[in-house]
Amino acid sequence: MAIAIPKACARATDDAAKSAEAAALADKAKAEQAQVDAEAAKKAADEQAARQDKHEAEGRTLRDLVPVCGSKEADCKAQCDGGQGIYCAALGVRLRDHKPPRINEAKALFARACSLSVDTGCDLSKQVDALVGDEEQEWRALAQYTDELAIAKWSLEKINKYEVGTRGYAGDLRDNANFQRAQTDEHVCPLRRAFVAKWGAADYNKRSAAHCKDEPPSGDGYSGGSVPLRLKWRCRRLWS
Repeated sequence: MAIAIPKACARATDDAAKSAEAAALADKAKAEQAQVDAEAAKKAADEQAARQDKHEAEGRTLRDLVPVCGSKEADCKAQCDGGQGIYCAALGVRLRDHKPPRINEAKALFARACSLSVDTGCDLSKQVDALVGDEEQEWRALAQYTDELAIAKWSLEKINKYEVGTRGYAGDLRDNANFQRAQTDEHVCPLRRAFVAKWGAADYNKRSAAHCKDEPPSGDGYSGGSVPLRLKWRCRRLWS
């Protein structure tokens, strides 16, 4: 005679079986995910290693090519134009290291190398962007001090026009002369020499001409309005 199993016991047995099955499925899913994660990590590590190997190989080739492109520039340019990005990078390095540096030309060559899948070209392009920022910062400092000198010279014109014979005339002349001398000797001339030595006279002349045309300093006019100091020493002569 069969023994009847209480319904409560049967349900408990079914629930236990289902729980065990769910746990087994969860363990299986976890193991599968761990395998997927491990494969993804291995793939990422392999790709990183491959990039590193490629980068190091490019670096070695680049070091060999830079002096070659110094003596055979036309050949290197032809290779660059033909789509050999490492030659573009080598030409860019020579222009970057030129005295003075030819930054914009170097930047264009690094960008081309990067577009041709030369990782070193991408890195060099970022580095030269920092150099461009340095040049702009140094230029702004020079422009500020030179503009202040132009304004001081404009103030001297007004002193000589309106203060001759007054009690404060001699003192204002002395103060203005002292300021101009200090501004010239301590700021304008040292910054100008450093800028030309680092970035070249051609870039200096181009920037100064554009500055006087588009962003000249301004001073208070005789009638109280603002006067752009473009003429004579007021701008261009100071930059000569």
